[in-house]
Amino acid sequence: MYIKSKEKINALKRAKQCASIALQDENLIETSLEFYGKVSQLLLRYVGIRPAELKATFSSEAPWIWRLLPDYYIDDIWDFLMSAAMMVPQTLSKRNIDDILTLMLVVICAPRHYIQNPHLIAKAVEVIHWLCARSEHTLLRRATEYLFNHELAQDSLVRALTKLYADVETTGAATEFYDKFNIRYHISIIFKYAWQKSSFRHSFLTTARDEKEFIRFLNMAINDVTYLLDESLQLLKKIHDIETDIDNKDEWEATPMETRMTKTQQLSQYESQCCTYLPLGMETLNMLEYLSANEPGPFCSSELIDRLAAVLDFNLHELSGPNSRLLKVKEPSKCCFDPKRLLEKIVELYCNLAPDERFAEAITRDERSYRPTLFKSAIERIQNRHITTSSRLEVLYNLSQIAERIAEEKSKEEMDLSDAPDEFRDPLMCTVMTDPVILPSGVIMDRSVIIKHLLNSSTDPFNRLPLTIEQLIPAAQLKEQIDNWIHDKKSRTV
Repeated sequence: MYIKSKEKINALKRAKQCASIALQDENLIETSLEFYGKVSQLLLRYVGIRPAELKATFSSEAPWIWRLLPDYYIDDIWDFLMSAAMMVPQTLSKRNIDDILTLMLVVICAPRHYIQNPHLIAKAVEVIHWLCARSEHTLLRRATEYLFNHELAQDSLVRALTKLYADVETTGAATEFYDKFNIRYHISIIFKYAWQKSSFRHSFLTTARDEKEFIRFLNMAINDVTYLLDESLQLLKKIHDIETDIDNKDEWEATPMETRMTKTQQLSQYESQCCTYLPLGMETLNMLEYLSANEPGPFCSSELIDRLAAVLDFNLHELSGPNSRLLKVKEPSKCCFDPKRLLEKIVELYCNLAPDERFAEAITRDERSYRPTLFKSAIERIQNRHITTSSRLEVLYNLSQIAERIAEEKSKEEMDLSDAPDEFRDPLMCTVMTDPVILPSGVIMDRSVIIKHLLNSSTDPFNRLPLTIEQLIPAAQLKEQIDNWIHDKKSRTV
């Protein structure tokens, strides 16, 4: 039995080696590339793009012949191109793959009535991400440069990817929660590569001016940073606890073997999870940092500024406050944890948004993490460890002073609204409404609360029916009643 099993294993190994040699044969790959190039050329003609054309025009309705094509025509091309680039990259420089690359851009940038399968778009993004991450490879550089010099990419790629970044929040798949992180990571790598090109920086700035879509994109990025960093810090604390237990030799030896094995397995599992969450979180944070440096306006919008300030305050407190010792682990590299770099990126985000006084106000509204001592202890730690420049520290210090002044002024003007009638309160947040609006379902909510909800889900929170901002009707009479009640309360207080 043993001999027969060994013979079968050896036979399978030989078959695998034969298959690998055949599949990596350069002549086969080159012939296949030529075939897929012709297929791509044909598909582009169906869309209305001729060979060597750089301009793409999309109609309000996709051509009927394009709509009839099965998805696997395109799916097969992406799979083959990825395999060829990974196994035999030299073949990409020997054959003209311009039509394949143009088709890839068309799939990503075309209106959604052209491509309704998000899987095809996500896979095209994955291929481009793979090329961007290895753009220094001589054999792949030409393909990457062709993609980013293409007129369609310069006109529409950034806008299409910011929209996709938000749209993948819900894909309908059972694994959508994890799929969205992978797709967004791929997009952030593409953005990092594109940001280095001056022509694409203009595309980013143009896209940012369409605040509605760009804010939706930023909202999803802030959601991801919040979740990924929070999970990572919790895992680091668990790793610290287990390592502390192991270091206590006497107690560890007295612990039952089964418990020790469980904790050792947990330690390995937590380190692995950290190496998944932290790189994703750092890449997203890095993207927010360079975007806010050049276009801080959307970051300071009323929909985002409070949440962004709360995220930064919380992580600054965790990394530089008294609890930072709980994040200390023996081998940070095994957890992909670089606390200095993480703290540096957080400081840079603070500094990018500091010129806008709305940001300082938002910091003071963060009841969970903001204290006047928050920045003092952080600045001391950053200065002692030489994490950032003195000019950055000065900006951070000035921001802390402005926030402290605003907090003092607010405490003097603070008014107790706990006795407000129930009809004056938002049904979700239970806070007094400042701008009440009526939903199609008849429920009245504060405008700021429902707009924040719509950034994550385009549905009525009370009946799950589709809802847009345009459907909100101002409750003018109720607003007047609330304003009068607050005015009377202020008068009585004075």
